[in-house]
Amino acid sequence: MTSFSIAEPSAAAVTVCLVEDHAQVRRQLCDLLTGAGMDVVAAVGTFREGKVAITDHLPDVAVIDNRLPDGSGIDLCRTLSHSTPQVTLLLHTGTLTSQVALEALQAGAVAVIPKSIRSDSLLEAIRNTRHDAQP
Repeated sequence: MTSFSIAEPSAAAVTVCLVEDHAQVRRQLCDLLTGAGMDVVAAVGTFREGKVAITDHLPDVAVIDNRLPDGSGIDLCRTLSHSTPQVTLLLHTGTLTSQVALEALQAGAVAVIPKSIRSDSLLEAIRNTRHDAQP
């Protein structure tokens, strides 16, 4: 799996860690997020790499794919909700069922976002987490 870190974040931008196992989708999402003015501080492809990246960078938001080669995104949310409660967790999945949504929310994700070509719902969810954190 290809993983990479992006430049240091600017003070005003939302910082994001992306955990997505498909390299092409990961690159497209990084381009989408940075094009929307967000700072992608890490983009990785496995459960293990995601746990390390999110714990090390403590981003504002973590966007986590549910189907990872070494574990589920729901399990990663469960782990991170306890160890990094200050990070907003979003589960990004191609298979959205009511059971997946319920499990993700119980595991600490604040939203479950279906994967789509346009990704408008992902950008909206990230922006909403920023507004929710404002006093």
